Amino acid sequence: MKMDDVGRRIDFLADLQDAWGQAYQFATNNTWHSKREQEQGKELGIALRLLEDYMADGFVINTYARVINTLPKPEDE
Repeated sequence: MKMDDVGRRIDFLADLQDAWGQAYQFATNNTWHSKREQEQGKELGIALRLLEDYMADGFVINTYARVINTLPKPEDE
């Protein structure tokens, strides 16, 4: 289960990262938050870092490099 299944797993995780990132931004903005909301913001920050570490660890650049190298080259090169 790596990120090299191009277009599926990484897309879902990126969507999750985006949703959590927006929630984290809201939970840590400079408006008043209850004690529970502050705790949730901290927990969300930890979860977001773990998700990003998981995504980075599973990312295999060779898969993307192979696809890019097979793309047609422009005529002027």
